[in-house]
Amino acid sequence: MAEQRAATTERNAYWDNIKATLMLLVVVGHFIIPVQNTENGARLIFLWIYLFHMPAFVFVSGYFSKGYARRNTGNPDKLVGFLILYLIFQFLIWVVNCGFSGKFSSFPLFSAGTAPWYMLCMFFWYLVIPYYVSVGKYAGLMAAVIMGLLIGTDHAAGTFLSISRCVVFFPFFVAGFYYDKTDAGIKNNIRRVKKGLSTVFLIGTFFVLRGVESKITPFLAVIYADKSYNTMNISNQAGIVYRLIWYIICCLFIVALLIIVPERKLFFTVIGQRTMGIYIVHRLLRDVFKHIGVYNHLGSGKLLLVQIVVISVCVLLFSSFRGFQYVFNLPFKLHIAEKTGRLKSKR
Repeated sequence: MAEQRAATTERNAYWDNIKATLMLLVVVGHFIIPVQNTENGARLIFLWIYLFHMPAFVFVSGYFSKGYARRNTGNPDKLVGFLILYLIFQFLIWVVNCGFSGKFSSFPLFSAGTAPWYMLCMFFWYLVIPYYVSVGKYAGLMAAVIMGLLIGTDHAAGTFLSISRCVVFFPFFVAGFYYDKTDAGIKNNIRRVKKGLSTVFLIGTFFVLRGVESKITPFLAVIYADKSYNTMNISNQAGIVYRLIWYIICCLFIVALLIIVPERKLFFTVIGQRTMGIYIVHRLLRDVFKHIGVYNHLGSGKLLLVQIVVISVCVLLFSSFRGFQYVFNLPFKLHIAEKTGRLKSKR
């Protein structure tokens, strides 16, 4: 029993470490956007992060959907929670931008082009996954990849209800759902590869990207997953090939991440337990900083990059306040099924 408890703690720490690492990349990625076109270094860091960080996060989300898909298909709390959180997040971003700019635009209820898209996609993924798994592991993965490749050929695919991203990122969600470290010893086998090789791969891709970035602009367009190939001025054939290559690259990044992230509890492990609050609060702060002119007072070159990283870390730590996590987890604790059952029993 003691060994089981230790294994559980270690396992939780491992996944929290992965989530904490990815959340740092999310925060840095969002805070570097306003300056990514002004500095080559900032642009490269932005592209390197966006090359894999969201596919990896979707993979982790898929991994943690197992319990819902296998035991709680009749519980609507998750689905309703994601929808409520999407509306709250969209509303808060809308209020911040309208309030600081003084220009009131229509509320983007159905257009999920910014950070809240993830909440909407989580709603769709959780809605589908309990039934999708009946297709089978390999057939399901193959079908998800094919849909992800073909959605780009639809000219109507875009930010409306985040349909494009829902389909494009779905293969990573399915892969995460089926990932199991006890499944044929996958995790044990890949961890036999030296962590140094994975580190070299992660760092090496940055320098490769630095050398070829100007030559692969069409390819880099597909990583945002929010437009059709036609909208990106790419032929359907080229778009499908680019996206397939991107899928393969993302898989390599995810494997490398699974290898190098430590399993023991560390000083930053707690951050991985509070990702919901961080995801929402940091994005709001980024918009506030833009509107009050913080970016106008930053330096240039390497100094700018250091300042962005320092600001991102500070915002990450502030956003990890337990109270934020508590508040933004409330939509998932409505106990709808339980309350509905009580109402029915009273009739």
